[in-house]
Amino acid sequence: MRKSRHGRARWPVVCGAAFVGACVLTGCSGHGKYTKEGISLAKQRLNSLKAATEYDMARQAFLAGDLDKALRKTDSALRLTDENALVHVLRGRIYIERGEIGEALLSLRKAAQLDEKSVDAQYYLGVVYERLNEHEKALEHFKAATSLDEFNPQYPIAAGEMLIDMGRVDDAETFLRGSASAEHSAGIQQLLGHIALLRKKPERACTLFKKARLLAPDDGAILEDEATAQIAAGRYAEAESNIEHLLRDDENKGRRDLLHMQAECLISLNRPVEAREIYRGLVKGDGASDAQAWVGIGRTAFTLGDERTLRRAASRVVSIDPSDPQGYILWAMWHREHGDLSSALEKLDTGLMRAGRDAELLSVRALVLAELGRRDEALAAARSALELDPENESGRRLLDRLGAVAVSSVPVE
Repeated sequence: MRKSRHGRARWPVVCGAAFVGACVLTGCSGHGKYTKEGISLAKQRLNSLKAATEYDMARQAFLAGDLDKALRKTDSALRLTDENALVHVLRGRIYIERGEIGEALLSLRKAAQLDEKSVDAQYYLGVVYERLNEHEKALEHFKAATSLDEFNPQYPIAAGEMLIDMGRVDDAETFLRGSASAEHSAGIQQLLGHIALLRKKPERACTLFKKARLLAPDDGAILEDEATAQIAAGRYAEAESNIEHLLRDDENKGRRDLLHMQAECLISLNRPVEAREIYRGLVKGDGASDAQAWVGIGRTAFTLGDERTLRRAASRVVSIDPSDPQGYILWAMWHREHGDLSSALEKLDTGLMRAGRDAELLSVRALVLAELGRRDEALAAARSALELDPENESGRRLLDRLGAVAVSSVPVE
């Protein structure tokens, strides 16, 4: 055996070369089974990392309102991996915002298949079915989301609102009160307050909205709801104070609905001059066609004995909206102040023809008929007013004054 100059035999080199050659001949030059699996796993991990990056970019674009970019990025993420429920949920949300409900449904169904415990998949499926007016399915998914995350009030609130839309108010209240987050959620207490208003229980609503405010003291929407309930409950001083607080907020300055509410409170608090100033502001400029504000001007004018303004307001309301019974009531009040009861009755009869049966209009008509000495017709009009509105106090007082049948004989809810 020949030796190298370093004195070592050369056969290991020859044998090494022979081994390499044998590998080539026998196919050993490729990756082995385990090597292939390792490379495949590494590639999957790399794709997952890339997909996660694309998902983050898609989410940021979605939150920024760039729906086209968000959709492109979700497409990129799904090309890298189609098994990520989060990406499918985001894709579904993008399609919801784009108004493409069919595509949203497909994406969210896929997300729910990939992850049965995906709360977001269930919730947004509920949103989609709500858009499709499939209320039972929407309710099913909102309840599923609630069961998956019982301490997030967003989900029972969605289910409760759906039950209310379906006319199942009792079920909505029971479901909301049974929620794990009910006692500590301003949103749930607020929705329970709305249920109380639907049931014509304004005092109960005031209590619930007050509790909601304690849980979320900076929420202006809850304060507004509380003011609405206070007006319904006849607590005008509290309501006016809350509305004044809302109007001081820059976001609410000049809000016509709040100003109308404030003026209504001021009238009920016997502060007609202040109410009149608000109404005068409401009919300026673009508000010249605000029939409700003109009604307010007419009411304050009547209280203050301003017959000229009362006449103008009556004319404006009938001109703006001939179907508004208040315009004919204002005309009747003006004619009555001038001692012309026949013309007052004529205006009220015109109102019944144009505006239809209205409890307040019928109550005023009953009063005019009584003053004309037409007692039986007055009783009939007062009864009709109470049938339409069992809480119509003016109609009830007139019945008492005329010596009508016992109040208990009048249907009361």
